[in-house]
Amino acid sequence: MRSVVFTASWGCCAVALLQSGTDITVIRDYLGHASVSTTGRYVATNLQMKRDALDTFWKHSGIEPARTKPWKPKAGLLSFLQSL
Repeated sequence: MRSVVFTASWGCCAVALLQSGTDITVIRDYLGHASVSTTGRYVATNLQMKRDALDTFWKHSGIEPARTKPWKPKAGLLSFLQSL
């Protein structure tokens, strides 16, 4: 049980470092991994990080993102899908 808690705490630490803007290679070195792919197991992006990345992309690209309405399913679609 101790190793699970220890591993989870490393994962939380890695995500916090990533969210603070720390480069993945620095996180790799901090965790003592030989490969960034190993570090990737501990680092998972959250939805806010994905939004921030897209916002940064749009700012630097010089183009405007498409302004579309959020998709809303037709009334019976969700109940149909749940019945499958």
